[in-house]
Amino acid sequence: MSLPVRVLTDEVSATAKTALFHASRMRDDLPREDLINLGGGLYVTTIERTLLDCACRLSPVQLMVKLFEACGTYAVPPADPRVRCAVNMLLASGEITPEHPSGERARIFEFYDAKGRRALPYEAQADLLPWELCFDTCGRPTRLWRRPPLTSKGRIARYIDGVVHTRGVAPLRHVLGNVIDGSASPLETEVLLMLCGSKWIGGEGWEEPWVNRRLDFPSNVRALSGQGYAIPDQMWLDRGIIFECQGKAFHADEQGFEVRNGRRAGLEALGFEVREITDAQVRNLEIWDAMLEGFSRALDMPLRKRTPAFLRRRDELHGELFGMK
Repeated sequence: MSLPVRVLTDEVSATAKTALFHASRMRDDLPREDLINLGGGLYVTTIERTLLDCACRLSPVQLMVKLFEACGTYAVPPADPRVRCAVNMLLASGEITPEHPSGERARIFEFYDAKGRRALPYEAQADLLPWELCFDTCGRPTRLWRRPPLTSKGRIARYIDGVVHTRGVAPLRHVLGNVIDGSASPLETEVLLMLCGSKWIGGEGWEEPWVNRRLDFPSNVRALSGQGYAIPDQMWLDRGIIFECQGKAFHADEQGFEVRNGRRAGLEALGFEVREITDAQVRNLEIWDAMLEGFSRALDMPLRKRTPAFLRRRDELHGELFGMK
């Protein structure tokens, strides 16, 4: 967590501010159901309330990125010396390794099972699914962590329906329709926003894919691929198209999402066309535009008309997404 850690208290005498810790008096109008009791008279807000409070101080793009992360299976902690020190201590002690990134046997894999059912519990109920540090293909630790989702698009929608007169509901509702559950990395989030976001934010408005849904291989494909299943990043099942987002680090473990030769052969044996997307390609708008034309033909989904207004919104979305890094 970034410092200072901010909590709420119901006792005036307990308020305090230090470089590490801010305890503020909670507002009288803050519903108790929006609070998580830490004990000792200290509280934090629920994830839904936290996102609502963020809605008025973040730009729409920043808010959507936070929503994707909260509804997805990844986290990007701050890059500060304190975090690096903690990770180095865990690595030095052998508590986490590239082979056992969580130090536990329980692992986080697909977001949806092979039948399209949600496979992961929410983080608050996921006692057996600890956070996992992500390593790159060379076995080096990265800033990314896997963890169970904190909430979902549906849960957020139901929450704001119950607090319609609260500050922040309007901007949160305005962008929530662009959010898709199950993203597993920042690059997946960026690609989903560019492809499936509405034209009003600069996206193409394409049909939403299955995100990180498991595909079980039949026996003949298992022999070809050497694997029993695959978990495509983005899959348009009815159209037979799979997009794999090859981020710098996230898809590197043996059972994770990296596209290997055997795995790709297995997907293609099932009749899927597999397209790979890298961070460098999405970051370069000229390259991305050229790729979009091929994606549009493969998916049979039209590109938005390149009006000056749309291109301005698209360039603003792209610039803000990649300017955050």
